[in-house]
Amino acid sequence: MRSLPLLLAGLMLAACADNKVTNLVQRPDAFDGVRFRSSLTVDKEDRQRFVVQVPKASRSLDGAREAGRHRGVEYCIGLYGNSKITWVNAGPDADAADLRFEQDSLVFEGRCKGWQ
Repeated sequence: MRSLPLLLAGLMLAACADNKVTNLVQRPDAFDGVRFRSSLTVDKEDRQRFVVQVPKASRSLDGAREAGRHRGVEYCIGLYGNSKITWVNAGPDADAADLRFEQDSLVFEGRCKGWQ
């Protein structure tokens, strides 16, 4: 009977540990296991055009690419109801040598394709 509280405490700790891993994987701002705080700036003259910045991209280039793509897709879905983007210059699928960096921030420019 004395071991029941210990068993319950152990199960609760195991559940909490598992939850942390699951939450990290399911968080929309975690890519390649790294959290990114990307930002999106909209062109005031043409709302289809936007710039995404992903700070601290050196922590995971693959993760930063996906965080930038996610932010752009999220914006275009909210604006036009679809995820179609034309990336200006180098997009998330470009070769690493072609990507645009400003210090340690990965920068993408894109344009939502709209209702075409």
